[in-house]
Amino acid sequence: MAGERTRTAVLSIENPPDGLVDILKPEMEFQTDRCSVGYGYEGDSFVIRLKSDDTTVLRSALSSHLRWISCALSVNQEVQTHGHT
Repeated sequence: MAGERTRTAVLSIENPPDGLVDILKPEMEFQTDRCSVGYGYEGDSFVIRLKSDDTTVLRSALSSHLRWISCALSVNQEVQTHGHT
């Protein structure tokens, strides 16, 4: 469609806890033709870049990534507090 522009959302996690990136990788490696995901370290921060031509698709992908990060951080905190079984 003429006039479409790629939209980008960037998530940055400063000094991510050990294991967080490994937990998130399977979700971040899933690509679709409607949204691309790039990730990597920039200094001490782990950065996730989401790109799409469709704002609704970008919002949905951003929401999913935020939920995955929140869940991974919660699990990590639980393990740090109580240990793993």
